[in-house]
Amino acid sequence: MKKSILFILTICTILTVSSCYTPLEQKSFVINKFEVNTHNFNAAQPDISNGNLVWAGGNNRVSSSIYLLDKVFLYDLDTKQITTLFHTQFNGQTDETQINSKWVCWTDWNGEKGAVWKIYAYSLERKKLYKIASGQSDLKPDQNTLPRLTLSSNDYLAWFQTSNADEILQRSLKLYNIETREERDIALVKSPKAMPNISRKYLVWSEDKTIFVYSLSKEKVIEKIITDQLAMFPKVNDEYVIWNEVGVYPLLKMKRIGEKKKTDIFTGSVFFFDIGTDYIVWQSKPNGSIFAYSISRNSTETITSSGLLPYIRGNNLIWETKGKDNKVIFHVAKLF
Repeated sequence: MKKSILFILTICTILTVSSCYTPLEQKSFVINKFEVNTHNFNAAQPDISNGNLVWAGGNNRVSSSIYLLDKVFLYDLDTKQITTLFHTQFNGQTDETQINSKWVCWTDWNGEKGAVWKIYAYSLERKKLYKIASGQSDLKPDQNTLPRLTLSSNDYLAWFQTSNADEILQRSLKLYNIETREERDIALVKSPKAMPNISRKYLVWSEDKTIFVYSLSKEKVIEKIITDQLAMFPKVNDEYVIWNEVGVYPLLKMKRIGEKKKTDIFTGSVFFFDIGTDYIVWQSKPNGSIFAYSISRNSTETITSSGLLPYIRGNNLIWETKGKDNKVIFHVAKLF
């Protein structure tokens, strides 16, 4: 178990923004939707839970078209206010923002590809900031990997941590209980592109044509899913695993944990995808439409013909566009 360093959080900025709620016909997957103007030229990694929306963003321009993500912002759906939770302590960037009903988590990093980094968790109840983990890599720049975070609704945080033990490049999958401060090593993974994803019950990751399903309650891998092509970025809820197969026949696929049947959700290249409680969402190409598939209804709907990077937690869907001032707007849709 690692000792946490406790910080008292200073609230930096509060901005008032407007949200426009739009009731839609019940025949659509979408019950209502609203927009949040981030006031940021660059904003990324949005997540939503229990009446709060979080993201990493910034307006610090480092070139003609690149703005650093140097702050973490929290938007209250009730008060319509944006609070600045954190500013980079490395003169670097903030990233990997995640939220559940109790915690906001993110990384603060600097150096090429995240050679120096810290993982933080902010308690929404106690209004305090905790340092979860940190690292300073002596790896070559092309070997560095920023820890990619995934946070469950029951307070487990997971990430891959790269090291060079005995001159052998290794990626260790970490599982951290934020409430108890207990950290465990789950697996060693060779693939540099492997990313973990977690739900209340399961943790998943992939290597080549194998997807590993780890049970949080049983504390072991309970299933290995063998795929026909390279399996990329598997994601999980409490019943299903989805993944992107990359090869001659690119596919977005789904499988119920404990069953054999695999289902093709989408045929073709997928730019980005995610899974919520009942919905799988994806964008087929960088400028393509955003789709939602209802698992219970076995039905697909086009959510929008414009937008980027659909994220979903529970049944709350988020995607982004640019406003007239070129600042990022998040669109939030409640799916039923």
